[in-house]
Amino acid sequence: MLAFHGCNIPDDIIAIHKELDALGEEDKEIATRIKVVRESINALQAIVDVLQSGYYIKSVTSFVDEDGRTGNICSFTNGQEIRIYDGRNAEDGSVPQIGVARNGMDDVYYWTVDGGFVYDDKGNLVPVAPSEGGQVTSQDDMVPQLQIKDGYWFVSFDYGTTWIHVGKATGKDGLDGEDGIDHIISLDTSSEDFVRFVLMDGTSISIPYHKEIRIHFNMDDEEIPIAGRETIKIEYSLTSADSGTYVSVSTDGFYTALSKQTSDLEGYILVTCPRAYSDGFINVMVYTATGVSDMKVIRFTEKKMTLLDGDVYNVPVEGATISVPFKANFEYRLVVDENSRGWLEAVQTRSAQEYSGEIDINVGENTGIARSGIVYIYSENGVDPYASIVINQESAYCKAENGSYDVSYEGGTILSNITTTYGVSLVMPEADWVRGEVIKKGDNEYVLAFTVDPNASEEPRSALVEVNSGSGKIPLTTIALHQRGRNLDLEMGMIFIVRPNYSNDFTVYLPIDVRDDIGIGRYPLDCFIDWGDGTKGEHVSYSDGRWSLPQEERVVSHHYEGLEEGRLFEVVVTGTVSSLNADAIPRGFRSSVTEVKQWGRLGLKSMERAFEAFTGLETLHPDETGAFSEVSSFVGAFRDCPRLKTVSEHLFDYASEAVTFSGVFRNCESLVTIPEKLFSKCRSAEDFSIAFYECRSLSSIPDDLLSNCNNVKTVSFMFGRTSIQSIPERLFSRCPEIEDFSSIFYECRNVRSIPESLFANNRKAKNMEGVFENTAIRYIPEHLFDNCPRVERFSNTFNDCGLLEKIPQRLFDNQRSVVDFTRTFGGCGSIWSESPYTIIGGKKVHIYERKNHPDHFVTPVYNEGCFSCCWQMTDIEDVPAEWK
Repeated sequence: MLAFHGCNIPDDIIAIHKELDALGEEDKEIATRIKVVRESINALQAIVDVLQSGYYIKSVTSFVDEDGRTGNICSFTNGQEIRIYDGRNAEDGSVPQIGVARNGMDDVYYWTVDGGFVYDDKGNLVPVAPSEGGQVTSQDDMVPQLQIKDGYWFVSFDYGTTWIHVGKATGKDGLDGEDGIDHIISLDTSSEDFVRFVLMDGTSISIPYHKEIRIHFNMDDEEIPIAGRETIKIEYSLTSADSGTYVSVSTDGFYTALSKQTSDLEGYILVTCPRAYSDGFINVMVYTATGVSDMKVIRFTEKKMTLLDGDVYNVPVEGATISVPFKANFEYRLVVDENSRGWLEAVQTRSAQEYSGEIDINVGENTGIARSGIVYIYSENGVDPYASIVINQESAYCKAENGSYDVSYEGGTILSNITTTYGVSLVMPEADWVRGEVIKKGDNEYVLAFTVDPNASEEPRSALVEVNSGSGKIPLTTIALHQRGRNLDLEMGMIFIVRPNYSNDFTVYLPIDVRDDIGIGRYPLDCFIDWGDGTKGEHVSYSDGRWSLPQEERVVSHHYEGLEEGRLFEVVVTGTVSSLNADAIPRGFRSSVTEVKQWGRLGLKSMERAFEAFTGLETLHPDETGAFSEVSSFVGAFRDCPRLKTVSEHLFDYASEAVTFSGVFRNCESLVTIPEKLFSKCRSAEDFSIAFYECRSLSSIPDDLLSNCNNVKTVSFMFGRTSIQSIPERLFSRCPEIEDFSSIFYECRNVRSIPESLFANNRKAKNMEGVFENTAIRYIPEHLFDNCPRVERFSNTFNDCGLLEKIPQRLFDNQRSVVDFTRTFGGCGSIWSESPYTIIGGKKVHIYERKNHPDHFVTPVYNEGCFSCCWQMTDIEDVPAEWK
């Protein structure tokens, strides 16, 4: 059956066979002639349709039909197929001189007879198209229509109203078997690029072969590293293309992407990450005139590079080779800034394929004033530098402490030490926001003091100070001051909403960690605080003198003067804060912080007891800046926050390195629900013990709460003493590493049933102590522990389950290494069934008889009160005294 784009022309052959059944033998020859010519016309219609629709030749294959005739089948990319029969070219008069042509006025093809256009009764050209309405439902709807009458061909273009005489149909000049099959279309396949369809009048129509178009990128990885705010360039090439080929890109809604084609076969895509990294992807599609020819998905992973010894190096006058150790997860390239290329050289001492090693930087001798140079580190696809290494080299005339200072938008005083025998004078820039003076400290020693005003604008600003000899004639060095704009600091700052009140004497305390090892050990501290009340900002660092005080006096606090109850302030912390911890804050003064509006990017590494007992804390907003990307511990982070009601499901989106969440929300008694995706990115998490313990308003557990936490090892007491009413069946289905389930549902008194497959994927479980202690369960699923063969402890597992009526007799069949059955069913006074046993050698071996079968069981060491108060149990009289 022939299929045509935009119409449904039925197979002529089927129709002809129906006609043949009604004709006599003398008419079959006429019908066959009509059939052969009509097939050619139908093929011609299909060729025009493909040409005008922009499709291509897919393949050309030979065929032999049921009558022994040969030819070729042409398949097109739109799914159509046509047959072109072999045979000699038709002579004048042997077949109708029917063709197609364009009239020069448009791209539409029209029917021709004997090389001339055909017009309808209104004087319009007859197009090669279906009848009005777009549907061809019968032979009578087809244009043109054919018949042989009195030995001559006739054709009609107006559905049989008028017929045009187009030549002899029989005899030597007509269509006969001896002369072979004449045809109005012949096929030329001599070209590798296209197929040429030749018509009777010598005109031809060429349709190109379809060439597979594929896109290739200048990278091999399926995932490309990218950083927050970064724009990367992904170059691509196409295997082939045509005038209708173009590349389109779409994103997941968070990333932005732009496709730029530089030639027919090449181009690039610019991708920009959100201001903080987020998992994402882009779809790249290659379109041709006929649709999509190729599609690729590019996914992103967070780009990480650590310069292990920092990114600023000071080099003496004589020069040196600096080795910069690093770790990275992406390929990189090095570029020295153009102003430093005469004296600075970056050497690639490790292959760019290796993601750790050293970068060597050769620094030449300095014979002039102090100078600074930069080595930029680009990722392979990076448009802008990902990181940079600053090289400061001393002057031949003086020794300066630093050549560049980064200043917060709040401003402040910068002190810089300098040593020289020439004396010191300053040439200040014209900027009125910075002032400087020289303070003589000792012989040849000076202190340069720069006062920087607050920057009220959102844009950063810089000033360059010239340091000359005392006479002003000899340049010694330069000092650059770079002040950040308020907007940039705020975007990366942590923002607290605080409410000073009478209960805390209008004094706000922030949980900035001030323990002994902060600032000089594992947790650096150097930050600025804008208290939001118009007072001068506060600088907090290890060098500000507070570490000489007792720990309880070091706390970071601010007193708000002359306030009335209820006023809110926005407190902004910028700079570096590696650890939040509330230990040093008196408990009576933890009520002022109501929410953390923004988590910022301060270099946090620990959140242990960060907001413990912050009684005013009500809301936890999402981490949108990657604040928690390096945090390893959330132990007790929000413990004992009685007003905490709202926790964003995106709070831990960047906490992929966090190992422990022990007690993270313990005793948050107003917390009613847990967002289902709260821990969806916490793939390194191992410890959720007491995470929601004593959250007494908590009524439900999301089914997939731990679905991506595949490394969890302990969940002990996780939901103990909550108001949950049911346990999700697949809660632990993707946590195969859990070993400790102890007391996870301890005193969940609204739980009435246990899903049978709850532990189906927890073969490493060892501790089931107190799992369902003091719950309202009535029955225990028979196969509850079937897939937990390593369990060693069942103490208190069902202790004080007063409504429990029956114990599955083979409940512990697969647990042969249990050493502790202390009070497993203690206080279960409603049990009326027999105690659990295992069939060994055709006989029952109850759990209290296991010591008699050392070949099959480990002897339980702890068993006191296993069945205490189980007076209705059918074999209670046989239970040893210590077991009951």
